[in-house]
Amino acid sequence: IYKNLKEQVTISGTYNNIALVYWDLGNRDSTKFYLEKGYEQTKLIGNKRDHENNILNLIDFWEEQGDLKKGNLFLNELLVLKDSVFKENLQKSLSAIELNYAVKLKQEENEKLKFKLNQKNTVRNAAIALSVLISLLAIFLLRFYRQKRLLALQEKKLAESEIDRLLNQRELQNLDALIEGRETERKR
Repeated sequence: IYKNLKEQVTISGTYNNIALVYWDLGNRDSTKFYLEKGYEQTKLIGNKRDHENNILNLIDFWEEQGDLKKGNLFLNELLVLKDSVFKENLQKSLSAIELNYAVKLKQEENEKLKFKLNQKNTVRNAAIALSVLISLLAIFLLRFYRQKRLLALQEKKLAESEIDRLLNQRELQNLDALIEGRETERKR
């Protein structure tokens, strides 16, 4: 009837419960039969917790029956079972500790890598900002130099035109003086 594992766990628990009912009723043969069926079922499916309960019931049953030898055999089996459960739990705990340690190491490594990446990004951003500032300074200096050169050219042209004006004025004065001198000569 019970084909999958969940159903097999259910039937092993059912055998154990039936055995306990028969025990309370005083039917020792049926108690023994169902305790042994439950014991075999839990052993077959490997459910250690239920198997431990069945063994404990079998120990109590055989002690009550006065068969301490069988009770002692089940007690030894219980000790071996508890030892294997303890070892499994210990192994699980150690595995969990190792996993947590490995995760912590990875997290620390990730934090270090993030820090290094942030440093590289900061240096890169600073280099970019410095390049932009140098470019802006170069553009400013180039414009300043061009304006200064243009101003110097304008001043030179202005000075040349002033010199030309003064020369022309001087020439006109000389011509006026020459004409005046000729007129004075002519009047004489």
